[in-house]
Amino acid sequence: MIEHHKKNPFGNPTISEEKYEKLVESHFQRLNANNDTGTYTDLINEGSPKFTLWKQSVSVEAIELALRQGRTISMNDSVKLIKSYISKKRGVIMDKFAEGTTQYEQFYPYGAMEYSEANLGKLRTITERWIAAATTFAADLPANLASDGQLFLDAFITNRASQLLSAGEVVQKDSDSDIARADINLWMYKCLLSLLLIHIADVERVNDFYDLSITKKKAKTTWNVEVNSNEVKNILKGFAETQVFEIENTGDVPLLVYTADAANTPYQGWGISIDAHAKLKFTVAQLGGFKVFLNTYNQNGTVGTLTVNLVSGE
Repeated sequence: MIEHHKKNPFGNPTISEEKYEKLVESHFQRLNANNDTGTYTDLINEGSPKFTLWKQSVSVEAIELALRQGRTISMNDSVKLIKSYISKKRGVIMDKFAEGTTQYEQFYPYGAMEYSEANLGKLRTITERWIAAATTFAADLPANLASDGQLFLDAFITNRASQLLSAGEVVQKDSDSDIARADINLWMYKCLLSLLLIHIADVERVNDFYDLSITKKKAKTTWNVEVNSNEVKNILKGFAETQVFEIENTGDVPLLVYTADAANTPYQGWGISIDAHAKLKFTVAQLGGFKVFLNTYNQNGTVGTLTVNLVSGE
């Protein structure tokens, strides 16, 4: 009997940060608006620093994520430079050492594709191998071949380390914001329980302190339907008797649209035939009268398509 009272309704992780912030802000606004006698001052003073801390941690997290994305771009650029450099220098190496020779095999033991297809974990190892070969045969090759390769590798190593460090920072900041949000969850729950006690003789009054519409998902108002040849397909279930539908036939064949008692009820002579590419509004009465389901039937030899919008009377 009391189990549902023990569950914190504000600890729902599926509520986005944006909606969560609006929910808490609206709660503060409503507490302040009803605080003429100072009844809610302690609650407001307790929650304000918690809310500020959470917003700060979310902001820091966003900044760190942006920095990480920037570092990833730099790291990706360094990868491209390494692969491009090694690819371009293959021709220089082949001028000195023919493909298949022992010397050439030290640069490209598994072919040039090994470099172009290398992932981040492997790229450093095989590039170091390539630089070692360039150093070994430096006397036979153009100057700075190994040193230039080392410069590109050093840039990759630096950017890769920066990226990985930033990834760890983002995880930590995310953890900080989660901890701060959990603290607000408890405060919001405390406010709810306190308000219920304060207004125990009129618990409906508690609704005035929360705008729960912020967390509600928007009801679906548009359906896109594809109907195969000689197929009956349900478009939607459940609507008001006063509902008006805007229906657009987006295909190339006419389709029958009608109300029905079941999702698989075949066309029985009532409803509307909507021509290809037509877009019109219809009442429930026009579509066959008030029933639970709205169906469509394609009596043609090719696939048809519809878009249905709820436009009034919801």
